[in-house]
Amino acid sequence: MEIHHLKQVASTEYRVKRFVYFSLFIALVTRCSILGAVADGYVVKVESATIYLDWGKASSVNPGDQFKIYRPGEPLKHPVTGEILGQTKVDLGQGIVDHVDEKFSTGKLVQNNEIKAGDRTQFIETAAPAVPASAAAPVPAVPKELWRSDSIGHEAVGLAIGDVEGSGKKDVVVAYRDQVEVFRWNGQKLESAAVFKSRSYDNYLSVETADIDSAGHDKIFVSLFVVGVKRSRTVVLEYSQGTLHDVGHMDGFVRALEHADGKRVLLIQDLSMSRELRVRQPEPIVMKDKKFKEGDPLKLARALNDDQLFGYAWGDWDGDGVEDFAFLQGGERLRILFKDGKWSSDDVYGGTKADIFWDDAQVGSVYPRLVNLKTASGKTQLLVPHNIPATVIRMAHLKIYREAELVDLGWNGLAMTPVWKLPVAGGLADFALGDAMGRGSPQLWLAAVGAGDKTILLSYQLP
Repeated sequence: MEIHHLKQVASTEYRVKRFVYFSLFIALVTRCSILGAVADGYVVKVESATIYLDWGKASSVNPGDQFKIYRPGEPLKHPVTGEILGQTKVDLGQGIVDHVDEKFSTGKLVQNNEIKAGDRTQFIETAAPAVPASAAAPVPAVPKELWRSDSIGHEAVGLAIGDVEGSGKKDVVVAYRDQVEVFRWNGQKLESAAVFKSRSYDNYLSVETADIDSAGHDKIFVSLFVVGVKRSRTVVLEYSQGTLHDVGHMDGFVRALEHADGKRVLLIQDLSMSRELRVRQPEPIVMKDKKFKEGDPLKLARALNDDQLFGYAWGDWDGDGVEDFAFLQGGERLRILFKDGKWSSDDVYGGTKADIFWDDAQVGSVYPRLVNLKTASGKTQLLVPHNIPATVIRMAHLKIYREAELVDLGWNGLAMTPVWKLPVAGGLADFALGDAMGRGSPQLWLAAVGAGDKTILLSYQLP
């Protein structure tokens, strides 16, 4: 009698589970059938990152659905019969639906290449889950967009956050190819506070901020390469009464890095003056006799190439209390040296190298920035940029990028694996962390370069 009861209960549970899974299957099939029937639509209007579509409630799209935007191209005509076989499509971008109204919907663009009203939209079908939602893996948090600028008619090459005014508030400093601009948050957007432009300098490559002389405000260190004399140069700028003043010069390129203990250091690397391109060991910048000078050279890992300009960072990613060293070897492969071992990535990163043409046969590069990220939970992660070339052959020096991404990596005990990936339309010129909005916690700031070498500045809230 007891055994029969157990069999009956088991049989009942089996029938209930079978009914639940069958119902779920029918719902998913119904949903997929509906989604598959979503007809291509039209772009009605574009406002910065917001796009208006002609998909209403009757179209069956829902918030969270993904779509791509395309523009019909030339007809495909059979060369013999003359029959029209179809039409080419020019992909313009992608987006995510965030609101559906009765006769229209709105979305957020994650990739935008000169989209305009009248362009076509196509629903992107995603694979249905094979298990109940309760058993599905949680979706990882990604940075949330807070603000983006209008298109700026200059090509950005560097970005930094610092208090250049001495007001206690952070400013956003952007180096373009031919000038430097300071932006200040006015509560709603960034507004220009000062611009530095000189006929003597037109090949900027990077920018940093630091209060080296303990003056109570950050100075701006903008690096460039003087092609005619093959010299690397850093110009020091100071903000005063709404103007940027040239207050010093140094030979070499400058970059700010942070040690695992949070101590920030401003380093300079110079090029050799021999016939062959060589890079000297990095040296900390110090203030001596009211002048900016180099300190004692740092000894870095011997695994670095002798032509590597930056592209490295310190941190304690495995959490053993000992400082680790990460670097992009060749500007693309990420390597990390731990106390008792090392790790190398299979994936390709980088792609944001700023090239220095020494002569016809030698090309040097200022490698992209790596940032040690300390999360609110106390974990240490690593931010690594990745520009994805539009061509099959990687030709980073041409800077022809299809898209980019900023990857947040964390150590899982065996390898550095992605925690989140932030897609970027166009090329990622540079990024930085800082509370320029006065929110009490740092934002992630990006400078993205798109068609026509125009720049868009973006701000994100970290997860």
